[in-house]
Amino acid sequence: MEGHIYITKHIGEVPDDTPGVTLFDVVTQVQSQPGASRYIVHISSPGGNVAEADRIADYLNRLQAQTEVIALGEGLVASAASKIFLTINKRDAKEGFQLMLHNPHGIADGDARQIEEYLMQVKAAEKSYENFYSEKLSIDKQTLSDLMDSELYIDYEKSKQLSIINYTLAEEPQIIFAYNQICSSHMGF
Repeated sequence: MEGHIYITKHIGEVPDDTPGVTLFDVVTQVQSQPGASRYIVHISSPGGNVAEADRIADYLNRLQAQTEVIALGEGLVASAASKIFLTINKRDAKEGFQLMLHNPHGIADGDARQIEEYLMQVKAAEKSYENFYSEKLSIDKQTLSDLMDSELYIDYEKSKQLSIINYTLAEEPQIIFAYNQICSSHMGF
């Protein structure tokens, strides 16, 4: 049986927005399909909370060590969602797929100490993603840092060229029947 995991909203809780996909949602989807021999992770997300995306990526990385997991990009896979997509070793996409990378960002609030702590967290997330993307895309860190300074969109064709898309989901085989149906009315019986 093939299981399906859907990450088709923003990641985590975003202030003043509808609830997004959380680690709990992903775990629940997996546990509701206990007989699955492999999982297709359908991803189409604008991104969201970096920490939640990291937790989901870590979980799916552990899951793929136990069973086959395939990422299927279905439209825009952006920001924090790109880490989830790239964590999965087998990646396919549909036409219209775009992978978007950029530096993590957010809104600082609080006193000077809190803002300084937040700055350190954002810088740490930026370096972590830079290292991750550099490894996954085989691009040196400085070039990748320069590319991440603005939003980098990688379309379907470029994704194939860069081996981001490195797997093709096989269509379920169609069973073709060929037979000669002998109808008794044609035989004169």
